[in-house]
Amino acid sequence: MQRIMDKSGLDRDRLQLVWISAAEGQKFQEKIKELKKKLESVSIEEINKGRIFFRDRERKRERDREKKREQRSRKDKVEI
Repeated sequence: MQRIMDKSGLDRDRLQLVWISAAEGQKFQEKIKELKKKLESVSIEEINKGRIFFRDRERKRERDREKKREQRSRKDKVEI
């Protein structure tokens, strides 16, 4: 996902995956504080850029799914 974000010009730090066990309360607290600071620094332009990117990506996925459905439908009609 980070490669996709890089290609689209999105800040790869906006996507984070951190493994924290229930016994690591201090680590969890520190990570939340770090994420809060990052969130406060994100501009409206960055948010809109992300929205547009993911909206367009989802639209493309939906078009691709629809094409596959149509192809299967045509194939099923031919086999009948």
